[in-house]
Amino acid sequence: MDERMAKRVECLDLSPYEYMEFPIPLVCVGWLGKENGIQRWNHPAMSREVVDAFERASRRVVSRTLGEHECEFCVDGLTAVGNGEYRYYAHDGLTYTAPVLIKHYVHDHGYRLPAPLQKSLLDTRPLPWDPRAERLAALVSDPTEDVIARCWAVADLAHWPDRRALDALEFAVLDEELVDLTGREIGRSLSEVLSGMPGQDLSMPENDLPLEVRAGLASNPAMG
Repeated sequence: MDERMAKRVECLDLSPYEYMEFPIPLVCVGWLGKENGIQRWNHPAMSREVVDAFERASRRVVSRTLGEHECEFCVDGLTAVGNGEYRYYAHDGLTYTAPVLIKHYVHDHGYRLPAPLQKSLLDTRPLPWDPRAERLAALVSDPTEDVIARCWAVADLAHWPDRRALDALEFAVLDEELVDLTGREIGRSLSEVLSGMPGQDLSMPENDLPLEVRAGLASNPAMG
């Protein structure tokens, strides 16, 4: 079977995410296909404020796979494809996950985000430390846990500008297996967490960080 075809997934918005195992519960948004069509295409257009907030929240691609997800709505041989997901952490404890193609669906096919997610995107308060953050930090800090889940947790801890997130990520810097698998993402997450903690520095000199971690720190627009 074509690898791209194998990666087609369709889910109703706000249904539980079951595509891959993840250490915390996730809710689906934007997993579109022909069976259910472009969900809410006939709802009022999203405001510019919501679209801008959506774009800002959709910068970091996570959970890449070996295949690609293919848009089922494009025509004339211009089918868009994508690999990976975006995750959106809400203050009410929900965590939304979407395919990378969600931006294509919004801009090219008239897809409207569910109202709860639109509302969440406009809430610019820092996320409070909660059970989701606690679980992700514990994963990163425990070498006996599944290493793929730990890699995912490294990326998602970036949502919390908190000393506990920083401690877990600094632990990851010392874990050779994690650095080998996701060193650049460790650097990006460190950068994002530090950008939300003015006056806070790493406990180790930057020159002592592994090369890939330093590359992640340097490449992250959050520190620009």
